[in-house]
Amino acid sequence: MKEKKTKKLETNKNRSGIKEENVERGKKSFYRPRYKLWLESDHGNFIVGEGTAQLLQAVKKEGSISEAARSLQISYAHAWRKIREIEQNLKTPVVERKRGGKTGGSSALTAEGEVLLQEYEQLKRAVEKVLDGSICVNV
Repeated sequence: MKEKKTKKLETNKNRSGIKEENVERGKKSFYRPRYKLWLESDHGNFIVGEGTAQLLQAVKKEGSISEAARSLQISYAHAWRKIREIEQNLKTPVVERKRGGKTGGSSALTAEGEVLLQEYEQLKRAVEKVLDGSICVNV
């Protein structure tokens, strides 16, 4: 009597915490496409990627570079450098800063910063929509 071969399924969590089922030692393997997305200028200079988009989103939400950095668990100096890098490469401000004083300082995205963040997030959603799902490969 022949034994019936069964496929062993293993459940893993990927970096984003989503459970995935992979066929192990079967005839087919399932893969999920992954990517890194960033925008560059016409000259190849970095403009924005996932980390800097999160920083801009946090500045928008918190109203402060310092609070945005704290919420992302990065140093204020690092946040400030990333914002300066974007602004230098775009040659336009993306964050409007008001110095402290009695009322304390504040920061907000400029119109250009808002557009940049919206365009990045729209592109990211489009890429995710295209790549949604698994790829089945015969082995």
